Amino acid sequence: MTSRCNQHKCHRALRRFLERVPEEYSLGVLFCPCTNTLCGERRRKTIVPSCSYQDPEGVQPNCLHQQSFCRRDDLCRSRLADFLNNCWPSPLTASGCLKDSAGLCLRAYAGLIGTIMTPNYLSNSSADVSLWCNCEGSGNQWQDCLRLQRMFTHNPCLRNSISWMGSPGSLPADFTPLPAPRPSPLVQEDELLSNNHLPEHNNIVVDILREGHCLQPGLRGTGGAAPLTTPPSAVLLLLLLLSTSLSWG
Repeated sequence: MTSRCNQHKCHRALRRFLERVPEEYSLGVLFCPCTNTLCGERRRKTIVPSCSYQDPEGVQPNCLHQQSFCRRDDLCRSRLADFLNNCWPSPLTASGCLKDSAGLCLRAYAGLIGTIMTPNYLSNSSADVSLWCNCEGSGNQWQDCLRLQRMFTHNPCLRNSISWMGSPGSLPADFTPLPAPRPSPLVQEDELLSNNHLPEHNNIVVDILREGHCLQPGLRGTGGAAPLTTPPSAVLLLLLLLSTSLSWG
């Protein structure tokens, strides 16, 4: 009997989860600021199980190989292009982003979750993120590989966008709720979705985030946000919703 994780199934469940939970709540969980390692570990494990991010045997693939696989998939190719477009750094803007939009960058980053280019936090003690890959064996494409890797590990636009979630005051003006997203093409093609639907759990998520002070009264439906200052003590309950998606996958 094997306990190996089905990464494709996990990725599909992550996409389904993020597409059905309103972004003002899902992004609050993904980017909630943490001041201790317990909170940091909960935040890092928003992407569960671990095989959704890394190889169960701990072997990191080459980043350019991952990018090549991504470009063969319509959904992944589109979302990677969206990330590169909306999180491209620039020293000429206050946000550090060429498009000067923290909200667009955070959405684009979240869009990669559930693809072969799924990023995650490197540890429970910082907000540093990375892809699960390295540049070994890149040969004369080493610089290209390093450039892709550094879009996550040394990107002032992405770093500043994540820090916006914990800054005093409201989120950037561009960070407003979007209309409910349509399922991705891969999810639409999934026959299981024709028979299974996630329950309406907006109120559950609101209660969880408010209890953890990652969402304060006034955010819902307004597009504004109060400071996100305290780690969510009940984030694990929200992850049960993701577990439900996994069990249906």
